[in-house]
Amino acid sequence: MKACTGLIRTIQVIVFVAALALGATPALAVHTSPLEIDGDVIPFSAQDWQTLFFSGGVFNCSTTAPGGTATSKTCVSERLDDTASIFTGGGSKDGLDIPFWAGKEGSVPDKDNLVTAFAARYTSGTDQILYFGGDRFATNGDAQIGFWFFQDNVQFNPSTGTFSGNHQVNDILILSNFTQGGTLTNIQALLVTAISASGDLSFTTIASASAGTTFACNGPDTICAATNAGTTPSLDPNYKDKANTPAGTYPPVAFFEGGLNLSAFNLGGECFASFLMETRSSQSITAVLKDFVGGAFQPCQAGIVTHVRADSNNADLTNNNNVAFPTPLHDQALVTGTPGVATPTGTVTFEFFDNLNCDPANFVAQESGTLSQVIAPTATTGGVAEALSPSRTPNPGPHSYHAKYNGDSRYPATGFSMCEPFTVAQVPSGISTFIADPITGADLTNQALNTNSGPVSVVDKATVTCGIAPTGGVTFTFFNNATCTGSGTVDNCGLAGGCPLNASGVATSGTHLITAGVFSFNAVYNGDFNCLPSATSSCEPVCGLPFLTHP
Repeated sequence: MKACTGLIRTIQVIVFVAALALGATPALAVHTSPLEIDGDVIPFSAQDWQTLFFSGGVFNCSTTAPGGTATSKTCVSERLDDTASIFTGGGSKDGLDIPFWAGKEGSVPDKDNLVTAFAARYTSGTDQILYFGGDRFATNGDAQIGFWFFQDNVQFNPSTGTFSGNHQVNDILILSNFTQGGTLTNIQALLVTAISASGDLSFTTIASASAGTTFACNGPDTICAATNAGTTPSLDPNYKDKANTPAGTYPPVAFFEGGLNLSAFNLGGECFASFLMETRSSQSITAVLKDFVGGAFQPCQAGIVTHVRADSNNADLTNNNNVAFPTPLHDQALVTGTPGVATPTGTVTFEFFDNLNCDPANFVAQESGTLSQVIAPTATTGGVAEALSPSRTPNPGPHSYHAKYNGDSRYPATGFSMCEPFTVAQVPSGISTFIADPITGADLTNQALNTNSGPVSVVDKATVTCGIAPTGGVTFTFFNNATCTGSGTVDNCGLAGGCPLNASGVATSGTHLITAGVFSFNAVYNGDFNCLPSATSSCEPVCGLPFLTHP
């Protein structure tokens, strides 16, 4: 893009998103409000480009500069000497997908040479409106100018000469042909409706307007465009054209601006992450592109917040270390979109772990939930959609969830949310016991046993309950009295955890000998991962008596 005069020029890409909340009243005409389309940058009855980029009378497009009602604003500037990035290669066409595009450092004809590009998005009543504009280095001859609004983040890498990003259905291309030097104004908006496997785009024209003057607007006032009929101040005071018009001044038809009511075409919910202004070699859409200026416009970002919820009352169980068992529960994901843009859609992936920190070493399951809108977007707040994981009833112990949003055509996927730990409390346990005959299993508790023939063998049996199948063991104690007092003899069946429970929750002590006298047992369940230890069982007495015999 080498200037004939060899002047050092600044090419600025000024892109931002503006949101103007005007209440519930219908939006005004696109060309009069909320931003004027009148062929200049000076505000009169409404806002204009100077409103957005001038502060205290000084041109400033930095991200921190105030300007109109802009809610976000980005500015990419490139100080150029003799060369700048231009399109190159036969694949750099509007009708081909972005990976076919290529660029390099070079020059273009002066009439195709872009200097400044800018764009804005407003909310006006219930309508979403795009505004766009730019200026050229020279006004001689016929030329073409275009504005792309991409949903993807399209970027040019000058070191490789390649573009990153891809077209998506509902990308918008605004075209205007500068015939007779630009004195006849025309504009059309094309919508990408399909992208073939080979990268060819299909378009439909959604709006157009033309006029034999420097202003054009269609009947519904949903698309409008204007150029400057006479000399007018430029947006950038340092603007300089080929004809050496005084600095800071646009010569006739050097400036172009337009507007498109997105909502009129059911496009108000689209989010456009990047913006590009272009020229091409001829008015045909199959012609090779020439110059471009582009940058970030309205990055669509979705945020995800998650909570562990009880099924019964939706109580938040995140970070709860005492969740009762059994509690059916699930993970809830709330995905929030960009203000003024459609609510995120698609799915959320949930992952469940048997630990407190979402460590993959204790990964249990991956599950999916579909988003549904719970809060609609407004001009200042993003829409919110909810997805729920399938219900589960975790056993006692440590657990955690995390989740990620998988993205849709507007919003990129998120990473995983923060880990959500919770602990299901151990279940209180109970124990019941009886003294049994080791062979027949008969209950001998509180019985008098005949010891005439010698000691009688007995065992103690314990049944443990806790609402979930218990494991672990029971510690029995055998006493030489009927009241379970004193130290007694501890019986763990030789195991550190106690006499083991079987699948029915029953443990059996070792064999003990009952002689003449009184004896007793009690027992304690030692607990496991799921069940708390029990209280000591009731005392079980038994006695041995020498029975009288008759000769």
